[in-house]
Order: sequence, then structure tokens, then C-alpha cells
Amino acid sequence: MYKKYIKLFIYLVISILILLYLYTLARNGGDFNVFLNASNALKNNSNIYNQWFNISDDNYGLYFYSPFFALILIPLTYLPFQIANLLWLILNLFFLYRIWVIVNSFFDFSLFNKKYYWFLQIVTFIFIVRFMLYNFGMIQMTIFLLYASLEGITLIMNKNKLSGSILIGLAANIKLLPILIIPYLFYRNQIKSGIYTVLFFVLLLFIPALFIGFDFNILLLKSWWLSINPANSIHTFGEVENGQHSLSALIPTLLMETTGNLNFKRNILNLDKQYVSFILNIVRIILIVFTLYFLKTLPFKRTKSKLSVFWEISYIFLITPLLFPHQQKYAFFYILPAVFYVIYFLLYNKISNYNDFSLLKSKIVFFLILLVFMLTTLTTDGIIGRYLNNITQYYRFITYGTLFLIIPLSMCNPKYLRTNIID
Repeated sequence: MYKKYIKLFIYLVISILILLYLYTLARNGGDFNVFLNASNALKNNSNIYNQWFNISDDNYGLYFYSPFFALILIPLTYLPFQIANLLWLILNLFFLYRIWVIVNSFFDFSLFNKKYYWFLQIVTFIFIVRFMLYNFGMIQMTIFLLYASLEGITLIMNKNKLSGSILIGLAANIKLLPILIIPYLFYRNQIKSGIYTVLFFVLLLFIPALFIGFDFNILLLKSWWLSINPANSIHTFGEVENGQHSLSALIPTLLMETTGNLNFKRNILNLDKQYVSFILNIVRIILIVFTLYFLKTLPFKRTKSKLSVFWEISYIFLITPLLFPHQQKYAFFYILPAVFYVIYFLLYNKISNYNDFSLLKSKIVFFLILLVFMLTTLTTDGIIGRYLNNITQYYRFITYGTLFLIIPLSMCNPKYLRTNIID
């Protein structure tokens, strides 16, 4: 009897501490303030893509999201920003919970005892906690985007094509990162879902015209595209001096002389900008084409194994923050599915005594995933200090770590696992 009340008391204390933490973040402000300020500007028929909005104190940022997103946030602008921020942070707790439930639903744990099951959950959490905290600290959108993509795919797999398509289309409209799911749907013969997603994505582009006028909406769409266009030179050469992480923040630092907050050399070549831009796009194309390695089959064939589906989409999520420009550290929360999959794969093979995947290969995968952990998670300033963190930031360790994660993920083919959950 007492154990029950003790548990309730512990849950109550934890809930209060979490709410206090979220309220502190909401008071400090974050990128959600930019979204709300952009919504305020939209109410006044102001172009929301050519002005700086307050984040907190003397910190300002640009708005890079869709006109529709600014429109639907307008009701929240009538609340104190602290309350609006807190509501979004609480919603993110729900999105985080759903991500964990959905990810686990793809896997078979029949061979796992409690020790192995919780080891998988805890290690994955430790692996991505840095990026999760960045999302909460900055009051960002990445947790929602990953949730919407996973929930949408799950709904489509469960024959709820319209609901899943609407969710993915909404997420892609708000911020373009989930748009990579659309070609995957067509490739996997989810033609109807792919069409629904595209139609809903396009519909949301023009819905604001009903409230702000067609001409002003077109102006905003053009301005939005100018601000996010990957071909924009500022995304190729301007990011190397800032805190972004992606291919566009890494490749130029290797191929040309660049400036930064440290004086250490980081380029191995000194090419003209046009060649650097060309090589950057080639690397992007290589990562996109490498998706075929995970898809294996010809187009318009569905994957029967849920585990294979998860392996495929894990790679798509993994390369998403690498391909798109202007990505901050919080965007690398997208590596969560790939990390979960690789750790599960290693544990499964340990339990099954490496019958289908050699011990040597498992050791290589373990070494690589440990290297990824060191580059992505252990480089936080809370562990190594501000100075060393600045060095890892300067050399884009997070981007390198994400690129290295491709190797163990590609090695861990689900064909080596005897567990297959069929739709």
C-alpha cells in the first residue's frame, strides 16, 4: 500500500520539477518567440522574411518557416509569450513520448529480457539527450517534425492513408525537412499517400491567401523560397562562419580558406567558390543516391518487413540535417531512429550469439557507434568545457559524427536479424 503512495509521490515530484524546468525555459525565450513575433508582423501585413525578430534580450533571429505556420500561430500571439512557449514545450513532451512509442513498435523484443530492453532505451536516450535539450532550450520544432514524420508513416502503414498524408504534408509545409519522405512514399508504391501528401502540402501554401490576400501570399512565398533556397550562396559560404552544422557548413571549410572564431587551419585545398559549390552538390547527390542501397528493391515495390521499413527511413532521417542548409545542432535530433536501430541490432546479435552477423563485424559496428557518440554527444561544453567545445564546433564534429553513423547503419542490414515483423 505504501509503495503505491511512494510511487505517486515520486511521479508528482518529477512532474513538478519538469514543469518548473519548462517554465524557466519559457520565460527565457527561444526561437518560438521568433515564430510568434513573425505572426504578429503577419497580422500587420508585413513581409515576415526581411526583418529580424526578437528571441530574448538582445538576441534576434530570422523567420525561415512557412506563411501558413505564421498564420496558424496568430491565436497564440494574444497570450503572453511565456504562456505560449510553455504550451509548446508541454506539447513537445507528448511528441517525445509518441516518438518513443512509435519507434519501439517497429521492433521485436521477444528475445530481450528487461535488462537488455532498458539498456537499449537508456543508451539511446543518453545518445540523443544533447539534441533533445537543444530543442527544449531553443523552443524549437525538430521534435514535432520527427514525430509527425514517424506518426504519418505509421498511419499510412496501418491503412490510414489520408490521416498520415495530412500529417506529413503539414510538417513538410511548416519546415521542408520532412519533404524527403514524399519520394520515399512513391518509391515504396504508396502512390495514393504520396499524392495526398503533395496535394495537402500545396494546399497549405495557398490557404493563407484566404486571409491575407492572394498577391501578398505570393510575395511571402517568393520571399520564403529566397530565404531557404539551397542554391543561395549565403547557405554555401555564409554558414562556415556561424554555428550551423550540415554539409554546407562543412565542405567549404575543407576546400577553401574560411574565417571563423578560431585561427586554426581547417582547409586541405583552396578552390574557387564555384568549384566548392559544385563539389558540395555532388556530395549531396551521393548521399541521396546512396538511399538506393537501403531500399534494395526496384521502385513501386512495398517492403513487407516493418524492420526493413524502419532501417530505410532511419537513413532518410539521418541524412536530412546533412542535406539541408542552415541547420543548427537541434536538427540532429533526427539521428534518433538510426541510433536506436544500430544499438538494437548489436544487442540482438549479442543475444543470438552472432549466428548471422559475425563477431568481428559487430566489433566494428560497436567501435563506429562509439566514435559517433564521442563526436556528437560527448563534445557538449557541459562535458568537455567551453574551449574544447568551441574547437569541436569550429571543425564541425557533429557533422562528421553524423556522416560516420552512415557506416554502421549501412552494415546493420535487417537481413542479418531473424526477427521480422510483417505488416
